[in-house]
Amino acid sequence: MSISAFLTEISENYLSAKQQSLNAHPLAHYLRNKAAAEIISSVDVRGLNVKGSPGQGGWADIPWLILMDPIVTEAPTRGYYIVYLFSADMKYVYLSLNQGATAVIEEFKKLGYEILKERSAVIRARIPEFAPLFSPHQIHLASQGNRPKAYQAGHAFGYCYSLELLPEESILRTHLQKMIELYRILTFRGGLDSGFEVIEVKNDESIIEKRQYCLHRRIERNTEASKIVKKVQGYTCKACNFNFSKIYGKLGENYIEAHHITPLSHLLEGQAVAYDPVRDFVVLCANCHRMMHRK
Repeated sequence: MSISAFLTEISENYLSAKQQSLNAHPLAHYLRNKAAAEIISSVDVRGLNVKGSPGQGGWADIPWLILMDPIVTEAPTRGYYIVYLFSADMKYVYLSLNQGATAVIEEFKKLGYEILKERSAVIRARIPEFAPLFSPHQIHLASQGNRPKAYQAGHAFGYCYSLELLPEESILRTHLQKMIELYRILTFRGGLDSGFEVIEVKNDESIIEKRQYCLHRRIERNTEASKIVKKVQGYTCKACNFNFSKIYGKLGENYIEAHHITPLSHLLEGQAVAYDPVRDFVVLCANCHRMMHRK
């Protein structure tokens, strides 16, 4: 299995496959179910979800395979992620650090494309040391559709490969591994968050917490992680024994907050970490949770 095998399989067969029904087509099955295995066997993708798509209800102009950190996003419609994007004419494929566009376009309408470009600039500014490693050029997907336009606007970093003359497998693997490192470092530095948490303290001075707070918030907002932690640890605050349902009745049933307790300051930028719902988290009421962050 290899990255080059995946890229070749799609590029050589996609245009002819588009002339046939998407339903139960072997290439659609390959992209949805087997392509991820090519990537997973090639590089270290620990902690990332990998999935491919030929389209829904019909063949897409731009087939893709995406790598997502569930701390950042669990769907390609929002957040930011790594993605292989094939041009509509199957001449090029781009390895891109890109953004989910659906939520942005829905909120900002026609201005959404400019917002995506601005956020791409924020990403490049947040990790400037990576700029020399990637192509400085924008991507061109050979399609005038709204979704391809959004991909082009949301592109921050990437590589362009000619599908007629792919690099050696070792180069493809090195590029993807470097992109994964960049992705993790971007999250460590705050991702697309506009700033850091400001807390008022009793001497009327303000302090700004370190960037680790952004990562805390991302982990704690991860709904799947939160559900697992609460299922394992229950709904009573581990610090003060407060239980919301005892005070608020039905309104407070199954309510508690999950706090990540492994010191993020000990992590290296770009380090992949597997989180344990018992060792790495603790359930807290809102007051104790806030005090933990303040501490």
